Amino acid sequence: MVMKSNPNDPIISSDLILEIANRHVEASQVTGIEESGGEARAYYIDSDKVLKVQRPHRVRERTSQEREVVFLNELSLFPEVTTPEVLGYGREGDRIEYTVMSRMPGQALGLVKPTGEKRKQALHDLGQMLYYLHNLPGQEKLAESNLFPVDSDRQELVGRLIQPLSELAERIDQENREWTLSLSPQETVERASKLIQYDEKRALHSNPGLSHTFVDPESHTLTGLIDLGDAYISHPSNDLRRCLNPLDRQDIFCGYNSLRQAEDSFMSVWIVNQLLSDFICIAHDNEFRADATREVDGIVRDYL
Repeated sequence: MVMKSNPNDPIISSDLILEIANRHVEASQVTGIEESGGEARAYYIDSDKVLKVQRPHRVRERTSQEREVVFLNELSLFPEVTTPEVLGYGREGDRIEYTVMSRMPGQALGLVKPTGEKRKQALHDLGQMLYYLHNLPGQEKLAESNLFPVDSDRQELVGRLIQPLSELAERIDQENREWTLSLSPQETVERASKLIQYDEKRALHSNPGLSHTFVDPESHTLTGLIDLGDAYISHPSNDLRRCLNPLDRQDIFCGYNSLRQAEDSFMSVWIVNQLLSDFICIAHDNEFRADATREVDGIVRDYL
């Protein structure tokens, strides 16, 4: 196996990968490498294990392997949520922080690209899995670890959602994106900001989108979630907006809401999260723009 490297982003040698892994589990062969251009690099070991490290030049303050390990260990006690199993965690010298974990079976939903009822079912099941993740017992323990960033009050939640929403509204105006709705983009943001109620906090995955949601490549059934290093504590509806396709988001919400009846306070934040995803589609003029515009129109009509 040939692995390219550069001085700022070194590839760990196969010998060192196996030496680290064998401190925790039996490991015999490095079988692949995956990085997807992100902040982490995963070295595949044998057929069922991964050594995950942070790429030095892409380390982000919001990402924490230690936080991910703590979260994964708690989730391992909760069978309704399928995530990788932590097999070992530690440091090698001054530069390498690592996690040895089980490999999630299947492939990313964004690569498999199921359609029709199979896609709807996978996203419905994702919504249910997120509900169980958000209702993990021992939420206080996670908060008390001081590893999880927290939106501690309504003002912080409003800042997280309304600032990027306002920036997108400004971009829509500046770039003269087509806008035919009764309220201007900024008026929509102003009214949406007044909706937000914040009466429940949960530990969130942060980005359970199509690249972090795995399905079986043949049956397209949900197999689990990966990459929880950006986890934080905030309103649970923040996790439900990570798919830009409004139709996908509604399938996720339906799965989530099948296990709880969303009350007005939950809906107040979910509406703003939908607008945030829709404004991204409109501002960037992507393939979901038409559906996003229809969704914004419905939100303006029914809630604003």
